[in-house]
Amino acid sequence: MANIGRGLNAEGPGVDCIFKITGHLIDMNQFESVIKMRERYFDKPWPADTTVGVSALSLPELMVELDVIATRS
Repeated sequence: MANIGRGLNAEGPGVDCIFKITGHLIDMNQFESVIKMRERYFDKPWPADTTVGVSALSLPELMVELDVIATRS
Protein backbone atom coordinates (compact mmCIF):
# COMPACT_ATOMS: atom_id res chain seq x y z
CA MET A 1 0.00 0.00 0.00
CA ALA A 2 2.88 2.36 0.68
CA ASN A 3 4.03 2.08 -2.94
CA ILE A 4 0.52 2.73 -4.22
CA GLY A 5 0.21 5.73 -1.90
CA ARG A 6 3.50 7.20 -3.13
CA GLY A 7 2.41 6.82 -6.74
CA LEU A 8 -0.94 8.46 -6.11
CA ASN A 9 0.64 11.26 -4.06
CA ALA A 10 2.97 12.01 -6.98
CA GLU A 11 -0.07 12.43 -9.21
CA GLY A 12 -2.07 14.49 -6.73
CA PRO A 13 -4.77 13.29 -4.39
CA GLY A 14 -3.14 10.27 -2.66
CA VAL A 15 -4.99 7.26 -1.28
CA ASP A 16 -8.14 9.30 -0.62
CA CYS A 17 -9.02 8.96 -4.31
CA ILE A 18 -9.09 5.12 -4.20
CA PHE A 19 -12.61 3.74 -4.50
CA LYS A 20 -12.00 0.03 -5.28
CA ILE A 21 -9.29 -2.45 -4.26
CA THR A 22 -8.98 -6.05 -5.38
CA GLY A 23 -6.44 -8.08 -3.45
CA HIS A 24 -5.04 -11.47 -4.38
CA LEU A 25 -3.69 -13.22 -1.29
CA ILE A 26 -1.57 -16.38 -1.17
CA ASP A 27 -2.43 -17.25 2.44
CA MET A 28 -6.00 -16.45 3.49
CA ASN A 29 -4.86 -16.90 7.10
CA GLN A 30 -3.32 -13.44 6.58
CA PHE A 31 -6.72 -11.88 5.82
CA GLU A 32 -6.75 -10.17 9.23
CA SER A 33 -3.58 -8.33 8.16
CA VAL A 34 -5.43 -7.07 5.09
CA ILE A 35 -8.17 -5.65 7.32
CA LYS A 36 -5.57 -3.95 9.55
CA MET A 37 -3.88 -2.46 6.48
CA ARG A 38 -7.20 -1.05 5.31
CA GLU A 39 -7.81 0.52 8.72
CA ARG A 40 -4.28 2.01 8.78
CA TYR A 41 -4.44 3.63 5.33
CA PHE A 42 -8.11 4.62 4.98
CA ASP A 43 -10.77 6.45 6.92
CA LYS A 44 -14.36 5.27 6.89
CA PRO A 45 -16.12 4.88 4.59
CA TRP A 46 -13.51 2.44 3.29
CA PRO A 47 -13.13 1.83 -0.43
CA ALA A 48 -15.00 -1.16 -1.81
CA ASP A 49 -12.73 -4.17 -1.66
CA THR A 50 -12.54 -7.79 -2.68
CA THR A 51 -9.92 -10.24 -1.44
CA VAL A 52 -9.38 -13.46 -3.37
CA GLY A 53 -7.31 -16.43 -2.22
CA VAL A 54 -4.92 -17.69 -4.91
CA SER A 55 -2.29 -20.42 -5.10
CA ALA A 56 0.40 -18.26 -6.76
CA LEU A 57 1.18 -14.75 -7.96
CA SER A 58 3.26 -13.46 -10.86
CA LEU A 59 6.47 -13.40 -8.79
CA PRO A 60 7.15 -16.26 -6.36
CA GLU A 61 8.32 -13.93 -3.57
CA LEU A 62 5.01 -12.02 -3.50
CA MET A 63 2.41 -12.76 -0.84
CA VAL A 64 -0.21 -10.23 -1.92
CA GLU A 65 -1.01 -8.33 -5.10
CA LEU A 66 -3.30 -5.29 -5.12
CA ASP A 67 -5.24 -3.86 -8.03
CA VAL A 68 -6.49 -0.35 -7.24
CA ILE A 69 -8.99 1.86 -9.04
CA ALA A 70 -8.80 5.57 -8.21
CA THR A 71 -10.23 8.85 -9.48
CA ARG A 72 -8.36 12.06 -10.23
CA SER A 73 -10.76 14.28 -8.32
